[in-house]
Amino acid sequence: MATVQSALRDALDNLRGADLKRFRSHLLDKGDIARGRLEKADADDIVELMVDKYKKDRAGTVTLAILRDMKENDIAEGLENALREVGVCVDTGLPSAQLGQPGGQGSAHMSAQSGGSVKAHTIAGCKFDGPVTFS
Repeated sequence: MATVQSALRDALDNLRGADLKRFRSHLLDKGDIARGRLEKADADDIVELMVDKYKKDRAGTVTLAILRDMKENDIAEGLENALREVGVCVDTGLPSAQLGQPGGQGSAHMSAQSGGSVKAHTIAGCKFDGPVTFS
């Protein structure tokens, strides 16, 4: 059975050499994982570090955002599909700069005047365990 870790590993395995180095650089820019732990990390190590830091669902969202920032859209699309298959709630709308930050997940406030519209994040494949209010 597929897992979040295997989906992440498969996505990172599609990055070679300089692209994996660039992924590590994007992850370092977030500042959540120590440079010394990431510098020589291979795909397996990166997955382990991300799951330890962000937990499974968040590691998927962070990985997707970084892949999209890198313009690795085919890999990101494959990962998004794989994450949905294992039941991960995928937020496809947060910029990577907001991901992994306190309060960056699970909360949004949007409003519009009468007759207006709101452009909201796309959230797909989610299970909500608490109250959700749309008004």
